[in-house]
Amino acid sequence: MKKLFITLTVIIIVLFALFAFSLYSQVSFTPCSIAGSVIDTDPAGLNVRSGPGTGYPVIGKLPTGTDGVIVEIIGVRGSWFFIHNASGIDFDVSFKGRGWVYASLLGTQVRGNAGADTAEKYMKVQLFSSPGERSSLAGVVHAESSLTLLSCQGKWAKIRLNKVIGWLAPDNQCPNPVTTCP
Repeated sequence: MKKLFITLTVIIIVLFALFAFSLYSQVSFTPCSIAGSVIDTDPAGLNVRSGPGTGYPVIGKLPTGTDGVIVEIIGVRGSWFFIHNASGIDFDVSFKGRGWVYASLLGTQVRGNAGADTAEKYMKVQLFSSPGERSSLAGVVHAESSLTLLSCQGKWAKIRLNKVIGWLAPDNQCPNPVTTCP
């Protein structure tokens, strides 16, 4: 009887460990720390899901068609961002907690200087082929350009503008859609 109890206990522990591992592997992500704004135009709002994929339940919605909703991005898995909180530019809370949103429905801008003279306003910012200023040049974008977010690593944002894809340095990111973050 004692051997049966020990055997059942071991089986239960192993099954629990396998279950816990499978749950963890489903929601693992690469950490990062950037911010973005909602660029989705769906009038029903941007779905926030419990996991990185359309098969996960919707746990919230971020408003679209407003002056702007800024999202804290804390991780990435494939084409999904793991977010923590979102608020409007007037600091009203749009979403509190953690969830997943499809990456390309968030964007950022290239930091600019709105009040500056025209030459400074249209300065070009370099994009890199990988996160880090020592990597090769992937392209350039003008200050104040609106970009689609694709991924993140550390404080670097992988972006797309038309056909140009590259990594934007942290100092050149501006998640606020109504300012240029001078």
